Amino acid sequence: MESAKTLLASLAAEGDAEPAMTFVSRSSARRLDVSTPQPSRSNQRDNLRRVPYVKRLRIPLVISMTALTVVVGFLSLTSDGEINNLRDRVDEGPGEPSENSRGPVEAGLEYVETIQLTDAADGYGARPEIASNGEYIYIVFLGDITTQRSHKVRIYDLDFNLINEKVLATGSPEYGGVTDIRISRDDMYVYSFYEMADKNTGATLFGAKYRMDGSFTKVAESDGPIATSAFFFDAVDGEETLNDPASIVVNGKVYLMTQITYKRGGVRNAKTLYNLRELSSDLSEIVDTREIDLSRAMTGWAGLANLLEIRGAIYTIQGSLVLYPSGYSSDLRMIRFDADWEFDQDTDVFDLTNTQDTAETMPVGARYVDDTLFVSFRVGDVTVAALENPTSRGELWLNMYNSDFELIDSVQVSADGVEGEHASVEVIGDYVYVAYGGLTSDSVREDVYVSVFRFSS
Repeated sequence: MESAKTLLASLAAEGDAEPAMTFVSRSSARRLDVSTPQPSRSNQRDNLRRVPYVKRLRIPLVISMTALTVVVGFLSLTSDGEINNLRDRVDEGPGEPSENSRGPVEAGLEYVETIQLTDAADGYGARPEIASNGEYIYIVFLGDITTQRSHKVRIYDLDFNLINEKVLATGSPEYGGVTDIRISRDDMYVYSFYEMADKNTGATLFGAKYRMDGSFTKVAESDGPIATSAFFFDAVDGEETLNDPASIVVNGKVYLMTQITYKRGGVRNAKTLYNLRELSSDLSEIVDTREIDLSRAMTGWAGLANLLEIRGAIYTIQGSLVLYPSGYSSDLRMIRFDADWEFDQDTDVFDLTNTQDTAETMPVGARYVDDTLFVSFRVGDVTVAALENPTSRGELWLNMYNSDFELIDSVQVSADGVEGEHASVEVIGDYVYVAYGGLTSDSVREDVYVSVFRFSS
């Protein structure tokens, strides 16, 4: 996976930048108690100052440059170690929020609970993807990490009682071990695309299609490998890499997007290239293939991205390097494609975050529901003075935007002390579910967590 750490480390090398989980039976999930009442408005300012990991609000730069008043919400831990959901109205200027900007939140995200789905007895878990048909919740993840590694699915009811579990794929001598897996869905099926790789075999990409029922029944799969390439770390400029493939299903058409390596000339001059395939609905045939160049709108080589549909158009979101007075950071940028997978740089490019003190990357999860956009991503500190410490804090955040892509709310997903990555999003009714891999200071491996938020818009 590409991250801000990799990109910013390269910049530093070029000399371009300045300097209490409660465990219950395995048949149900483990929930973190969050019964602490929310502080009153009068003492929220003091609580904000005491939370060491709270950062400046990520204000989106809307293309129209309209001045925005936005709402920020975030999780913090009290002195007793419990979680509060603090939320204040904050203007976009620096310094303390003004008193007259405070008031009741009419739209936003309310934290409900965090659930741990795997532990050491399960073989741990990482890189989860979440999907739901409103009856079942499916968690697809990399499991059995301490043994052979496998791609697995767990099927839960809406109260996170475990209904079923099955192995989807394991490694082989011919193709190597399983690594990344990404999914997309329509109303009836989940489409999974996954990589198998090691240094000796190279990388191979496969796909499978599953019915969203109580057994996650496989109904189709790719006719052998969809693509092959070099092992990620061995890829040279112009070569496709198959890690973290993004996909989407629109009007019965399945689209799959992979990254093309192009780092020549350093990060600033790298090309942001992707390979796009259209597949048949049963994944047996590649209908069309084309190269997509986002270099006019993005800075830096191709990284982890996603695809989503908004009002009949397909969009992609990824991190883009931005030069600030203090050095390079990474902001989330969204591009809208037309029917020919082209875009207008003036009207089809949207900045979703705009900060110089943090780096936003890995926008794995995105959902657009009822004129509301939800995007999950990873945040790291920008400290590029030294190559050995380019970035990283590994917090996961969830942003909520209106239909004009103006920020409504922003909440921290991963709790203090949990290093998180790969946050996937699903919306069921008026709840947002964020599945992610989390690593605590005393953990041997990652585990799978789901944080739940109630939203109003």
